[in-house]
Amino acid sequence: MKITENYHTHTSRCNHAVGTIMEYVEAAVDAGVKILGISDHVPFPDNRWLDSRMRFEELPEYEREIAEARKRFPEIKILQALECEYSPADHDYLLSYKENPAYDYLISGNHWVIDDTGYMYDSINSPEILKIQENQLIEIMESNLFAFIAHPDMCFGEYQEWDKYAEEFTVNICKTAVKTSTPLEINGYGFRKPMINTPNEKRYKYPLREFWKTASQFEIEVICNSDAHRPQDIIANISDAREIANSYNLKFANLHFD
Repeated sequence: MKITENYHTHTSRCNHAVGTIMEYVEAAVDAGVKILGISDHVPFPDNRWLDSRMRFEELPEYEREIAEARKRFPEIKILQALECEYSPADHDYLLSYKENPAYDYLISGNHWVIDDTGYMYDSINSPEILKIQENQLIEIMESNLFAFIAHPDMCFGEYQEWDKYAEEFTVNICKTAVKTSTPLEINGYGFRKPMINTPNEKRYKYPLREFWKTASQFEIEVICNSDAHRPQDIIANISDAREIANSYNLKFANLHFD
């Protein structure tokens, strides 16, 4: 099946990818993509986490470059989005983007586990920390701010044992996804990262087949994206992500952004 959509794309503005917005759009047009979402990480007014996002002051230029790309390439639908870390304290700030007609959608990408005291864990390496991640993802979906949850199984790059806690994590995430009608992303970027040696096998950090096999027991919807960090990866591994979805008969989400 021809790949014509990708809703998860980063640029050099996020400080861990390469390429300009225009270079990604050019690559998308060359690849026959019809809908492209530009979704760099949301900046915060206090400029936290600058190693993985633009400065807050750069946001107008980000918006200007997307507008310029839309004018230059009318043959492709370019969507303006942001990938977001979420906390209740930031809810109203993120809501301002969801309610801003200039933005087409928000993605939730939860990269850090932070407990109720504000402590940030370096690794999801115990059932207790996995449970905190689970609770955060549930809270994120219940916020109703996000079009989909990016790489919900990314934590299994660190929590490498598929045990009862991993199963419970997956079940509870999927139950909430169904309840809140939130699609889950099968993320292509995991296929481009170094494989890991777990106690049982050598595998990708994510996507994790056990997660998606368990997820297939629920009426979830999925979206398959490249999570491109280089222009040449604009549709990379989306077909691999779709293969996982098809192998477990998962339903593809039908996203509409007018």
